[in-house]
Amino acid sequence: MAIQHENPALLASLKSLLSSETDFVKTDVKLTDFDGCLYLIKGLDSNRLSVSIYSPNLDSVSQAGGLAALQRNYSNFESSTSPNTFALTVERTNSDDPAEKQNLANQVACQLSILRVVLMSGPFLQALEGLRNNSVAPAEVLLRKNEYLWVVPGESRVSFVFEINFLDSTDSSFAKVFVQEFVEAKRQVPNSPLVTFSPNSPEYIRSFPNSGRKPSVGFLSFTVLKEHSKDPEQCARQLCCFRQYLNYHIHACKTYLHMRMRKRTDVLLDVLKEAVPESIEAKSFKRVRATQTRREESKIVHSLS
Repeated sequence: MAIQHENPALLASLKSLLSSETDFVKTDVKLTDFDGCLYLIKGLDSNRLSVSIYSPNLDSVSQAGGLAALQRNYSNFESSTSPNTFALTVERTNSDDPAEKQNLANQVACQLSILRVVLMSGPFLQALEGLRNNSVAPAEVLLRKNEYLWVVPGESRVSFVFEINFLDSTDSSFAKVFVQEFVEAKRQVPNSPLVTFSPNSPEYIRSFPNSGRKPSVGFLSFTVLKEHSKDPEQCARQLCCFRQYLNYHIHACKTYLHMRMRKRTDVLLDVLKEAVPESIEAKSFKRVRATQTRREESKIVHSLS
């Protein structure tokens, strides 16, 4: 299943703001996204907004190509950078036609709603574009907390090695099963990138400083050939969203198991309800007096004698 690149909350907020007539001065909206990213929409004046993205690892990603990708995709906006923050200035769309104004607002909102994807795809895009020119540089990128990405060039290919680490032991178990099945599924897809998984760091990344780490799941590697990089931008965005794709399927598996357990519990409760016996009517017993019993016994003894 392909995960949408747009952040739905950011998309809806920007569409509403840019197509409205409200004063932007008091606007102050905070939103979250995957990979620890935060969005801040703040009014600069009555007609201008500042849309910024904060990532704790933005500096590391920016040096590996993230900043270049942002500046290239948003060259029509005024931009500024600060530690771990990239900000864009957006002006209100001016048009007398309400339909045209809404259309322009939607276009700008859609363009800005993929800020995180553009940023995180930068290292992949830089490597894939270098692959076409045979100029891929090795890199070690801290994508998110406790997870690195290693870019390893080769002859007419480039390998992207993901470090997969989960704090929750249950999520780690699900992820390990999923990535192993992901590797097996590759054999049924012709002309796909080479996918390998190992619980230990691969041989070809051990020259990097942080390659000796011990993640809870392991190391997943995608090896992309030149023929796979005909559309480097689309390929880079798919690769950068792999962790989001993995999160989605782990939560989907847990939801499915919970549904099965609840259904099984309901079935067992129905069985217990059917197993309750019907109410038994209380039987009435006549009580025989002791004197009457003695008289009958004495009659029997007298007749025998």
